[in-house]
Amino acid sequence: MPTVQTLIGNRFEAILQRLYPELVHVKDDINVVPDFEHPLFFAEAKACFEQPDYTAHIKQYQVEEFKKLTLKKPVVYLIGFHDFANSMTRLSTQSTSQKEAMLEREMNVSRFYIVDSAIINHIWQRRNCVSRRGHIHYCTLREGHLNHIIQDSEITVLGIKYRARDYYGVSQESYSFSPAEYESSKKLSIGHIMPLNEQKIVDFFHR
Repeated sequence: MPTVQTLIGNRFEAILQRLYPELVHVKDDINVVPDFEHPLFFAEAKACFEQPDYTAHIKQYQVEEFKKLTLKKPVVYLIGFHDFANSMTRLSTQSTSQKEAMLEREMNVSRFYIVDSAIINHIWQRRNCVSRRGHIHYCTLREGHLNHIIQDSEITVLGIKYRARDYYGVSQESYSFSPAEYESSKKLSIGHIMPLNEQKIVDFFHR
């Protein structure tokens, strides 16, 4: 039986495919290929509840495998923020089909960010840690981390102050940064952290 988080992810992917029919869903049971393929890029979808203290999870094996794919064409992450609160409580007693039906009726995505996989790799290098059991590497990502980079905010890590782009190793000269701005045609907001030479990918999502 799929987990609640998997079903929420599936719902986000369905929303993306409705908005962008050109995205081809990739069947991959072991999650080493991104969720979608397009002639210009691969895309991995990550969904997270929209409140500031909730996080998306970046997985070590995906970081490692996606690096190989960038030799073929760019990989981007589509990190979306949804409004389906108290998901575990609301869905825990229902069948899979009932959960899917409720998510289709009641879960919406208010915004998402297009993020170059190299940026996610930099965040991984700075934020990854080992689980308490000592055998799983993982990395949590908040919307605030993305906005710190977009705005080049001053951040404090272990008592030391940094500019966010310097801390995460992001080149200001090579990237374009945009906060999530409302797109009336999509009825949601879209932001990005993308290389300047990949403007075609950004344009695709804004068209």
